[in-house]
Amino acid sequence: MDLSNKTILIISPEFWGINHLSKHHYASELARYGSLVFFLEPPTNKNELVVVAEKLKVVKHRRRYKGINRLPNWLRIPLMKIELSAILKLIGVPIDIVWSFDPYRFQDLDLFKESYRIFHSVDLLSSKWDTYTAMKADLVLTSNGIILERYRDVNRPKYNIGHGLSRYFLEPEHLAPLQPFKRALNRVAIGYCGNLLIQYLDLRTFTHIVLGKPELDFYLIGPYRESNLSQSVSQEANEFIEMLKEQDNCFLLGPKPPEALYQYLVQMDILFICYQTQNYLKEVADPHKILEYLSTGKVVVSSHMLAYESKGHLIEMTNDNNQLGVLLSKVAKNLNSFNSQENMAARIGYASERSYGEKIKEIERLISNDSVI
Repeated sequence: MDLSNKTILIISPEFWGINHLSKHHYASELARYGSLVFFLEPPTNKNELVVVAEKLKVVKHRRRYKGINRLPNWLRIPLMKIELSAILKLIGVPIDIVWSFDPYRFQDLDLFKESYRIFHSVDLLSSKWDTYTAMKADLVLTSNGIILERYRDVNRPKYNIGHGLSRYFLEPEHLAPLQPFKRALNRVAIGYCGNLLIQYLDLRTFTHIVLGKPELDFYLIGPYRESNLSQSVSQEANEFIEMLKEQDNCFLLGPKPPEALYQYLVQMDILFICYQTQNYLKEVADPHKILEYLSTGKVVVSSHMLAYESKGHLIEMTNDNNQLGVLLSKVAKNLNSFNSQENMAARIGYASERSYGEKIKEIERLISNDSVI
């Protein structure tokens, strides 16, 4: 199936905004590829279409009914159908493909009778709704093998497509010049990119490392207050953010648009990940940001990630977060070795093979291939 001339509805659990995750990148890349893309946000207080690009529109809609998922099917599905009808009327054109990243809304993909239906699971979930949605799809996609295993009993075509990399990380020479931010060139710069409010972050270890290594500078890129990715801030996260603000070696740079992110990351010496592997080992097995990190060529120091256990040549990992600070110091003292031309080329090469453009072509082949299992 050629996706370059299709009308596609993407159902997203996150709002459109400055921070982009896989569903935002797919929307942008599909529109660039030639598709007419409608990006359906979570419910809000208005009904409107917002033009983001020539072929990309964000769909905002009011929630008509609350608590639908707690109702029995005989009542839930008709109410869902009414709500969906209003959304499709707002869109105003037939949908060729519905591409759902959100199993908590419109799980009955049968409602899209004339559309090809994709369920794309990019997070490891534990509710009944994601498997229910998968059973209603024509094709199930996942971002890693651990998530794919969750759907082993779902009798639908399914495939681990992996994560993708935005074109902004693949064609940095085409980026507009970035006003350089201030960093001390005589100090080692540690970069962290991502939502600082995410529940998976190991706040205890992160705090211990920041406070215990005043000789290292930490540049934190991503939201640290309410954003299109987080609509609330826990007390624990807020205390962590306030601690960071008080440190002379910490710099909260805030969220950056995808077209600027590479230019921040490439100025770092080390890129850092610090997740709660003790409690969320499978959930943090394969973070989306890894490909963005690797595309810069810079050494990555990380807590344990299951998906990269066999890729020690790409990432410096520890199985024990108590040793993460030790590993970070070791790498910081040997940057010339870890960031050698050979090592950087290997990281860049791995990332460059996984563009969203290539993922879309792969998905085209999968849609046309009934033998996918």
